[in-house]
Amino acid sequence: MDHSIEDFKKEVQENKRNFQQQAPYAVDKNMDNSKAFEKLMEFKASTKELREKEDEMKFGLDIFEIEPINYHELALVEKEMAQLLEIWTVKQEWDSEWDQWKVVFFYELKIEDMDDRAVEFQEKIKTFEKEVRQWGVFDFLKNKIDQFRTAMPLISDLRDEAMRERHWKELKFEVKEEFDENAPEFSLEKIFELGLNNHGEKINELADNARKELKIEIQLEEIRRIWEDDPIADLEIK
Repeated sequence: MDHSIEDFKKEVQENKRNFQQQAPYAVDKNMDNSKAFEKLMEFKASTKELREKEDEMKFGLDIFEIEPINYHELALVEKEMAQLLEIWTVKQEWDSEWDQWKVVFFYELKIEDMDDRAVEFQEKIKTFEKEVRQWGVFDFLKNKIDQFRTAMPLISDLRDEAMRERHWKELKFEVKEEFDENAPEFSLEKIFELGLNNHGEKINELADNARKELKIEIQLEEIRRIWEDDPIADLEIK
């Protein structure tokens, strides 16, 4: 029985080492959603086998009146595995939302609905424990959501009715990229590819100037209307 216990301890420790070396704590080119879940399922199966083996050993422990051992390494793997499954599930849900949004034509994006959904994800990841927040997958997901939310006000500025072709030309000069903002393929994904979200200060400046210019245009148009069209006015322009 003593030999069985020692052998089992080694298996548990080996399982923990393998888990900490191979578990999807971070996102990289070799670890996407499907591979992460596949790896976690592998460890879920191996951990389940160890728990079953632990149960089988209880009979021998009872016979020799040996106190059951609390295998902390096994409990740690189970805890982190559950946490990783949860964070990767949230990431998969976010990726699903992004896949739907990214192909929508720029002027058809529902900014408020999308931002509200992003806020829900931000609130959801706030519930994760301190250990999870130290993992690369958490940082990756948090940065993606934060970056997305930062871009929403900029997109609202770009869609402002005051924006004219001259303002878009100035933005294209700023980012040193040519694109057609009226083309069907000008989508949310294209905006991020062009890096427009990295030019927030310039976009805010352009939109602000555009609104001021539009206000002047409206005032000038009203003056023209009064001079030319209003029957009450009797103005003689010299």
